[in-house]
Formats: sequence, C-alpha cells, structure tokens
Amino acid sequence: MGKTARVLFGALAGLFLLAPARGGAQVVPIGNLRTLKGTAVDPHTRTLYAMWPDSIRLYLAPDYRQSRLVKVPRLDADFPLSFHVVTADSTLYMVQGMGGMVYRLKGDSLRRLDHSFTHKMQIGSTLFVENDTIFRYGGYGFWSHRNFFTYFSKASREWEVVAPTGSEEVPPGSDNSYITRSGPYWYVFGGRVLDPIDPLRMHPNRDLWRYHTGEKRWEFLGSMKDNFEKNPMVVHLGDKILFGNPNRHEFFLVDPGNNRLTTHKITPKNYGVLPMDINARQGGSFYTDGQLYVLKSLNRPRAGDPDGKVGFEIMPLEDFLGPAVREEALYGRAGFPWGPAGGVLGAALAVGLLVLGRRRFRERDKILVGEGGMRYKGRRLDIDPRSLAVLLLLLRADRDVPAQQVLDLVEKPHLNPVHNIKVRNQVVESLNFRFKTLLETEEDLIRAYRSEQDKRIKVYRIDKGPFLLR
Repeated sequence: MGKTARVLFGALAGLFLLAPARGGAQVVPIGNLRTLKGTAVDPHTRTLYAMWPDSIRLYLAPDYRQSRLVKVPRLDADFPLSFHVVTADSTLYMVQGMGGMVYRLKGDSLRRLDHSFTHKMQIGSTLFVENDTIFRYGGYGFWSHRNFFTYFSKASREWEVVAPTGSEEVPPGSDNSYITRSGPYWYVFGGRVLDPIDPLRMHPNRDLWRYHTGEKRWEFLGSMKDNFEKNPMVVHLGDKILFGNPNRHEFFLVDPGNNRLTTHKITPKNYGVLPMDINARQGGSFYTDGQLYVLKSLNRPRAGDPDGKVGFEIMPLEDFLGPAVREEALYGRAGFPWGPAGGVLGAALAVGLLVLGRRRFRERDKILVGEGGMRYKGRRLDIDPRSLAVLLLLLRADRDVPAQQVLDLVEKPHLNPVHNIKVRNQVVESLNFRFKTLLETEEDLIRAYRSEQDKRIKVYRIDKGPFLLR
C-alpha cells in the first residue's frame, strides 16, 4: 500500500473502527495489509485477485476455498504500484500508470502485449473497462492535461484515440477524475485541472461532463459543490460511486446519471472497510451483479501499526448501505440568476416608473415639440414642415432670433422679397393663433421686437413656458 493509501487508512480508522467482519456474510481472507499491493475481481467468473511484489494469487469462485499462486517478475523498481490492475475478457491486465505498456496474465506468466512505451503523458489517467476493452481518460504530463479517451486496441496493440467528432465543446483536461457509465453515457467529474495561467498549479475540478458514446459528443452538465478530493472512494458501483467521509462518519453515494447525492449513515456492517489508494488506483472494494466485495480489516491492528489481516466480505449492496439521511442535487447548472436579478429588475422597474411618472408630470399641460411634430395631452397635432422648423428654431435659441433667420426657413425663391416677408409674417401669425386657441389664452406666444444691439434689426422671441422639447 502506497503512502497516500496509508494516510487515508489512518484517516478512516476512526470512521470505520477497524472492527472484524461480522454477520452471516461470506468472508474470504487474502493476507496481510502491509504486504498487499493490489486487488481486482473478474465480473464474469468472479475470480478474486490479490497482488504482492513478487506474486499474484487467484481466489476461485464460488466458495473461494481454492486458490492458485502465480510468481511474477518485478517489471520495474515501483512494481506493482506503478501499474493499474484491471480485468477484461476474464483476463487480468496490468497497465502502466505513466505510459502505455500493457501486460496480460496468461497461465503462470505475465506477457507484454503492447507496442507502446513509457511516454509519461497520462499520469493519473482514469482506467476503466467497457465491453472488454480497456479505456483510459485524461492524465497529466509535460505541464498539460489530457481531455480525451484512449483505448487499447488488441488488433494494433497500440493505444488509439477516441475523437469526439460530434462535439461543439470539450471539457478541460484533468487527472485523477472519476468516471461512471449509464446507458450510452460516460460521466466524468472530480480530479484536478491546471491553472490556465500558471501550469505549475492545480485546482480541484468541480465540473461534471458527460460523453455520449454513440454520438461522440461531450455535454457540460453543471458544477458540483464538492469534487470529493478529500473523501476517499469506498467502492465503484458502475453507474454510481460510494465515497467515505472521515469527518462526519457518513457515506456519500454519488449518482451523476440522476443528478443525485445521497448521504448514508454509517452502521456496524460498514466497520473495517479499507479505502482505495486514490493515486495508485490499486486495491479497494468491488461491485458486480448486485454483490459487494468489500475489502475489510479482519482483526484489530496494534495502535499506530496498520498491519493486520484483510479480506473480502461478500454481501448484497442493500445489506451494506445504512439508512439514507439526506438527498440533494449533485450538481447545478449556472443559469440566469433570477433571485439577484429579480431584485435588480425590481429596482430598475421602480426607478423606471419614477422617471416615467416625473416625465409625465413634466409633460402635463405642455405642448411637446420634436422633429416628428407636436403633441398635446396625448394627441398628435398637425403642423406643416415650415412652421415646425420655425417653432424649433425659436425654442432651441438661447437668445432672440433675428427675423432674417426665420425668413431663411420660409422664403420661396420664385417670390420677391416683399412677398417672402409676408409669408414669414403669416407663418408666425398662424402659429400664434394656433397656440392661443390650444391654450385658451389671449396672449401671443411669439412676439417681434427691435434688437437691443441694433434697432434696425427685427428679432423674434417665444415664451417657452408652455412648451417641452423632446
């Protein structure tokens, strides 16, 4: 067992109490915890495998009283923890954790199958088996993460890539992710992702994605509150994963396919369960055909010493899980923030109504004048273009308007100057009559004066009080 596994073992000691197996469940002793390096199970034949640095022992179903010991060579300095153990087509395979080498247990020997090498580009990749084919996802190497699946081809004896040709988006790469499968979907979550700026830093990955194997399409489902980095995996259930919570003495049952996170209470049947080595992905408990193969401590080791007898206790899943105490959504999709936005929209609406009310108050009993014409008390007033131009000129002026400027707006080139002056005067008189009738007043709103600077110059001035420019 690696350093990480020993740390997790110590953390879970208080949680699971390291009590002996109890009850009527079948128990298969497999050896000593200190020397045991890995375990596996064949879901078809239900053969159990236990690994040591120099050998593999096969425990044969159905009663596991018969076993067979196979001596194996030391493949490298870190063997067997440098290899991941999986079973496919009722055969034990050992896959290199830092590269692409693949060994198969055939008879009493390990035989190499691949044409690969130790590329160190998928460190911490997640290994799983689908239809007797070995897949791996993600992994870290050369300051970058992988975000694709590869599979070992028995025909080419190489690792081939799975291209997500149906995707419009792909997840960020990650290592030490968890994968569950349900129907055509593979769900990927947890693990670590690189900092997008600093490739020497990693962050917990809380995003949950799923991959449709038929359509070869990725889909982002949402973000989780917890990526379970500090909750060691207890057993992989295929479409679910059971994690342990050392701090709260609880189990978390993670069900990505149904967006469900169920918390279960610890019961005496759970005592003594050993965690999986989260880094080496070695050992741990297994699940197949409704039966749990729970790796447990079979005696109480001495204080501070993790040595002790271990074995598998076989029982139905429903016998192992304690009562559910809480159920909640596993992930949430970041959508429109209706709560905060509602407050903002409400405030904006109140401000808008206030502005509209103030505007309506200002417009009350006012003649609204703009480039589009005139309105009064909600009614549109007809006005010819020349009269509107004169009215706008007077309303926009900061001082008196020379009569010549008014004349320039209304004069007609084919008329003589005297006639054009009459046209100007008619436009002004028509406007005054219109406003006196509209406002029921006897006063002219547009008046003519002599300029204070030059008494020879005639100017116009308008009472702007009844008007509102728009």
